[in-house]
Amino acid sequence: MIKTFTDAKEREWEIPVNVASVRRCRELKQIDLTAIVENKGKLLGQLADDPFTLVDTLYAICKPQCDEREITEEEFGAGVIGNAIDTATAMLLEGVMNLFHGEKRRAIKKAIEKLNTLQQKRGEAMLKMLDDPRLAAKLDADFEAESAQRLEEVLKQLDELTAGR
Repeated sequence: MIKTFTDAKEREWEIPVNVASVRRCRELKQIDLTAIVENKGKLLGQLADDPFTLVDTLYAICKPQCDEREITEEEFGAGVIGNAIDTATAMLLEGVMNLFHGEKRRAIKKAIEKLNTLQQKRGEAMLKMLDDPRLAAKLDADFEAESAQRLEEVLKQLDELTAGR
């Protein structure tokens, strides 16, 4: 079953992960989806965290659809934002996992599950940090110090301008 996602411009895209689309990814973008869990999952992490790598990969996979619709790579990329990124990432990773069988499929599935857990923990930690009252106090103090310094600079410049009169 081919997975689909809808981009921010309300265009629906199929994500057919198969030998032809994986080859196209290699040729057009030098991204080897068959190595998704090699090198300590480097490519898996890039697909999940780097929107440029993700959109490059999606474009290569969707290129026949783009050609048919006369949509440029830039126009395609402009639509892959917000919720479309989350949906497309999940669909792509599931498609890559299903490209394989046996132990490699299980390894990719486990790596994706670990990645999802780590991303959730990272998001929770970031929210916790942003809610920490010490952060707000530090930001306020930095703002006050910077404002005071800028005021001093402006007053000094004003004194210099008026001293010559």
